[in-house]
Amino acid sequence: MIKIGLTGTISSGKTTVKDCFSTENIKYEYASLSDIVREEATKRNTEHTRENLQNVGDDLRKNNGAGVLAIKTLEKIKNYNSKVVLIDGIRNPGEIEVLKKSGDFFLLALDAPFEVRYSRAVDRARESDPKVRNEFKQKDLRDRGFNQPKDGQQVEKCMESADYTIWNEKRRELKLKDSHIFQKVMDFYSIVTAKSKRDPFRPTFEELFMYNAYVISSRGTCERRKIGSVLAKDNHMISEGYNGQIPGSPLCKDIESPLGDGKKGCLRNVYNVPSGERHELCWAVHAEKNAILQAAKHGIVPKDTTIYTTASPCSICAKDLITAGVAEIIYHAYYPDQFTEKLIDISKIKMRRVEGVTKNMFHNVFLEKMF
Repeated sequence: MIKIGLTGTISSGKTTVKDCFSTENIKYEYASLSDIVREEATKRNTEHTRENLQNVGDDLRKNNGAGVLAIKTLEKIKNYNSKVVLIDGIRNPGEIEVLKKSGDFFLLALDAPFEVRYSRAVDRARESDPKVRNEFKQKDLRDRGFNQPKDGQQVEKCMESADYTIWNEKRRELKLKDSHIFQKVMDFYSIVTAKSKRDPFRPTFEELFMYNAYVISSRGTCERRKIGSVLAKDNHMISEGYNGQIPGSPLCKDIESPLGDGKKGCLRNVYNVPSGERHELCWAVHAEKNAILQAAKHGIVPKDTTIYTTASPCSICAKDLITAGVAEIIYHAYYPDQFTEKLIDISKIKMRRVEGVTKNMFHNVFLEKMF
């Protein structure tokens, strides 16, 4: 039995994946971790609003372990007869850990621009969906896991752990079989079932550049998170960068605070600076800025390039990329900076999440086949 997990942001198109399987006449059975939560909410006589269900799910994970919903779902599907089972409603890394241990499990993640997802939520008019933009934003941030406990909803971390990602920004105006999401879902399905028509499992440039960005991130010296970036043009890498100290400087962990209090190390850790704020309080040069600076150092013009970066840029790097004339930003993980989002809107620069095979699956799909 092949188990295909579904995760993604609110209104990103997870239900459409089921439609793709049905359109292709793929025999499958369906299960959702959310059904366990709904059953528990009913037992507690709790109304099935999105917030209530989130609270019930958080409570179940807190009291029974982060993987409890996955454990209960595996118990439900053990007698399924189909060779393929779609498992929806995955919102915590603990659930992924349980499902991966069960064997033959692959995780598909979906995302789309905020405004597109908000519009979809309004159009589908589910009773549990917020109708006001700001309310939708707050629910979305909670669902992604920002400022949430480890056993709460952590969709963003789940998406970072996915084997394959789809950026589903287009409305379903075409026949489903002609749509972008259908082609991507079928590409993913062909890979996990070893029926891929890629020859010989050749990565796309997008997959290749993002994988290289992750390899480059391993050189990072940041104590919080290692980031890597690749500048590419006409399907060629022209520059790269990682977040690290300035040339000639000691490592961040060995630099004494300028405040004279004797403290050493990452300023953001030492003074508990929240993620997404006070970017100037950092010893390192960010990966995106380093990629631009390295290009300039070697006489390479970054205008009309695409940058592949392991996390979406902070607002300072976003301004640098826009000013340098970078045409598109493609990222793997989402970094919560509201000023970046506003800058993207103002400048009209393109920014989206990477699509295709991720670093988590890259080795099994491509490198093993090559070596």
